[in-house]
Amino acid sequence: MQLVWGLVFPGLVMLSPIWVHIGIISEAINAVPNIWTPGFWGGVEYNLIEMIRNVGFIGLGLIGIWLAWRRVGSADSQAIAANETARAANETARFAELSHWSVRFNNAANNLASASAAERCAGIYTLSEIGGELGDEYLYNSVRMLEAFIRERREGEEFEGELSLPTDVEMALSQIRNLTADTHLGPVNLNKCNLKRMRLIGRWNNFNFDSADISHAQSQSARFYNCDFGQVSSAIHFNQAIFEWSKFTASKLISDGINPTFTMCEFLQCEFYLADFTDTVFEMPKIGMCTWNYCILSGAKFRVSSLKSLKPHSIIAMAAATWTDDNPPVFLSKDDGQKITLPDLVTKLKDAMKK
Repeated sequence: MQLVWGLVFPGLVMLSPIWVHIGIISEAINAVPNIWTPGFWGGVEYNLIEMIRNVGFIGLGLIGIWLAWRRVGSADSQAIAANETARAANETARFAELSHWSVRFNNAANNLASASAAERCAGIYTLSEIGGELGDEYLYNSVRMLEAFIRERREGEEFEGELSLPTDVEMALSQIRNLTADTHLGPVNLNKCNLKRMRLIGRWNNFNFDSADISHAQSQSARFYNCDFGQVSSAIHFNQAIFEWSKFTASKLISDGINPTFTMCEFLQCEFYLADFTDTVFEMPKIGMCTWNYCILSGAKFRVSSLKSLKPHSIIAMAAATWTDDNPPVFLSKDDGQKITLPDLVTKLKDAMKK
C-alpha cells in the first residue's frame, strides 16, 4: 500500500493546481531540517525501513513538483509560440490589406485624370473611403490628392457661362469637407481657384480661399473654422454662417445685388485686416471679439435687433477700422428705429463703461 501511495503521490502533485505546489514546497523545506532529529522518526531508536520510506516520499514529491513546473513552463512556451504565430498572421493579413488599399488608392488617383466624369467621380469616392478608413497617413494623402484635383481643374481659368460647379469638383469639395471636419491636417489650399457658384454649406475646417473666386456661392448655415478669405473679392451672400478664428485680409466681399452680404451671421475671434467692407450690409449680425485693424467700413450698415444687445468691448474694437468722415458706418436698431454712427456709438459705450 505504501509503495502504491509512493507511486501515486507524484501524479497527484502534477495534476494539482499551482497553489498546492507552493504549499508542498513550503512544507518540504520546513520538514528537511527535522529529518535528522530523533523525534521525526518516532524516538531515538528508529526503523531504517521507515526512514527510507519517508525520505522516498519526500524525494518522489519533489520530483513530482519539478515535473509539474516543467509542465507549466512548457504550457507557457506553447502559449508564447501561439501568440507569436497569431501576431505574425495578423501582420501578414495587415500587410495584405494595406497592399489591397494601396492598389485601390493608385487606381483611384489614375481615375481622377480620366476623360470620363463617371470615372472621376468614382475615383473621388474611393479616395474619400480610403481616407476615412485607414487613419492619418492615408487621410492626409487622400485630402491632398483631392485638393490637387480641384486646383488642376479650376485654377486660373474663367469658366464663363457656368450655372454651377461641375459635379466632380463639387463632389471633391464635399468629400474634403467631410474628411477634414474633425481633424487638423493643416490648410486645404484652394487659393486662386475659380469656385463660382460653389455650395458653401456644412463645416469648413482650415480652408484657404486666398484669392479664390467664390462669387455667387450658395451659402446656407455654413461654419467656417480657421479659414482664410484673404484677398477674396467676390459678390456673395452668407446666410446664417458662423466664422470662428477666420481671417479676412485685404478681402472685399460685396452684396450679390439681391441680398445683404451677411445675413444673421456670427463672427467669433475673427481677424479683419485691410479688409474693405465699403457699403457692406450686416443684417442681424452677432459680433464677438474680433480685430478690425486698418479695415475700411465707409458706408457699412449693421442692422441689429436692438442696440442694447451689442457687446460693448466688441463694438469698441471696431474703432480700429477706418472710414470717411462723410460716410461713417451706421448701426440701425430694428426695435425702435434708432440710428447711430459707429463713432458716436463707441463714445457712448465708453462713457457708459466709466460710470
